[in-house]
Amino acid sequence: VRVLYRDKMGSGQSDKDWQSKMGAAERSLEIVLTEDELWTRGPKIFAWIAEKIDLGHRIPLKKISKVEQKGKVIKISFSVENAATRTLSIKTKNPDEFISLLNKQRAHAD
Repeated sequence: VRVLYRDKMGSGQSDKDWQSKMGAAERSLEIVLTEDELWTRGPKIFAWIAEKIDLGHRIPLKKISKVEQKGKVIKISFSVENAATRTLSIKTKNPDEFISLLNKQRAHAD
């Protein structure tokens, strides 16, 4: 797997349900962009917490429907099972580079 971007000290929050909206990872979320997927995950020792607050994902780029930046926050909407849409709000060390690479890879994924 070719990694295009990695931030091991990212932050994030999911909009899945009230638990995930109340929980967040502050400077402990790993954000990885490959040629085909976006991965978000917490430290292995806290993997069960990342699952509980919906921050453990391997998202195929073709399932991402929207990417928007609001200040330092990047909102990424993607489709999940049952035709539902979920949104992750993440912060990364270099948002401009991340968004540029993500959009470039998404264009190739379609």
